[in-house]
Amino acid sequence: MRPPDPRPELRHLKAVQHGAVVPRDLKAAGHDPAGVLDFSTNINPFGPSPAVKKALAELDPAPYPDRHADAISEAIAEQYSVTRQYVLVGSGASELIWLIALAYADRDRRVAVLSPTYGEYAHACRVMGAAVVEIWADEANGYAFDTALANSLANSRPDIVFVCNPNNPTGRLLDAESLLRLRAAAPDALWVIDEAYRSFVRTPPALENWLDEAAGTRVLLLRSLTKEHALAGLRLGYLLGSPETLTPLSVAQPPWSVSTAAQVAGLAALQDAEHLKHTIAATRSLGAKLCADLRALGLEVLPTDTHYALVNVGDSLAFARSLLERHILVRSGASFGLPAYIRIAPRPAVDNERLLEAIASLPE
Repeated sequence: MRPPDPRPELRHLKAVQHGAVVPRDLKAAGHDPAGVLDFSTNINPFGPSPAVKKALAELDPAPYPDRHADAISEAIAEQYSVTRQYVLVGSGASELIWLIALAYADRDRRVAVLSPTYGEYAHACRVMGAAVVEIWADEANGYAFDTALANSLANSRPDIVFVCNPNNPTGRLLDAESLLRLRAAAPDALWVIDEAYRSFVRTPPALENWLDEAAGTRVLLLRSLTKEHALAGLRLGYLLGSPETLTPLSVAQPPWSVSTAAQVAGLAALQDAEHLKHTIAATRSLGAKLCADLRALGLEVLPTDTHYALVNVGDSLAFARSLLERHILVRSGASFGLPAYIRIAPRPAVDNERLLEAIASLPE
């Protein structure tokens, strides 16, 4: 007996491409993954707090995790002066994006995604059968989201809106006033505001207004601990929203989704505010210097509000291949629909110098 056919919407979809080292791909291309410098991700380059490493060293991996992740959820709730019911912890921001799609996106729903941006928003909703409209920012404006998108957003008549703020891959930030104006173009939609890179912005917009909105039923704030605390290998993110909005997601979430390692590491990271403050400030400085040095090499670096930026290299795939021959991995913008750009985030200074030397050695 043959298995059933897949749903029609799955037949032509392809998985989203992401950054980070993929050992099988590097090995297939003849490279040792351990010998490649990875500039393709946006995480804190200084690594996690020593408290995280200590907590993991003392971890007993035998028992099941707390399936409700109560301790880390309560710590997050306390950070924002809300109750536990307004927090949902997940196995990274990506799991939570998929839970949103599972709970709210179906064949009768329209989804608007402000683009170019992280590919999982549109992909997860398309997998669920929703109609997705990508509303693109203007290249002449450095792909920054602004209120000029409001008409297109209103015309799409969305049930759900995804906006990444600050955005990935552009690093651009919408201020609170502009975000509120955009929201007025689709006031009845469920707004998902992905703030995974918020900590890397020097002066992020006030969160209080959006926490008030999230306490209602039309806004979800998505945050990640994997970027700022360098916990990407453990997968840990959370949503802030009303219990009414979060309950369908928690019902759909697989049991034991968040590992014990992720929970204890997250707790330890949250308790070391000094490490976060110091390393984020240093990361911002490294990013600003790297952008200036890339411009000094004659490259166009788009404006950014974060530590990472888009760099116009003409043919990003060819440029990335040339750097990989020099054992350096950068993120091509092709998967974002930006084939002329690469996205670069800083590493420690000595690695950044190696990147600049490699770029300077490339043929004209």
